[in-house]
Amino acid sequence: MPPFLGRGKMNANVFPDHVDYANIRYKFVAGTPAIADAITFGATIDYLTEIGMDKIYAEELEISRYLFQELQQIP
Repeated sequence: MPPFLGRGKMNANVFPDHVDYANIRYKFVAGTPAIADAITFGATIDYLTEIGMDKIYAEELEISRYLFQELQQIP
């Protein structure tokens, strides 16, 4: 019996011409889209934009320079 909804972990493999469904435990669990992930990703982009990518780049550059300077002192 094929499932009537499709999403989540119900698909084992997806091909252009057919789908292999997962085992019975997951076959009829359509699941929900990753809504929380999408919202979190949007909030992260907003946060980084507010700080400014140029400031983030400058901070990363300073940290990298410090790291390499300290690593060179290791015998």
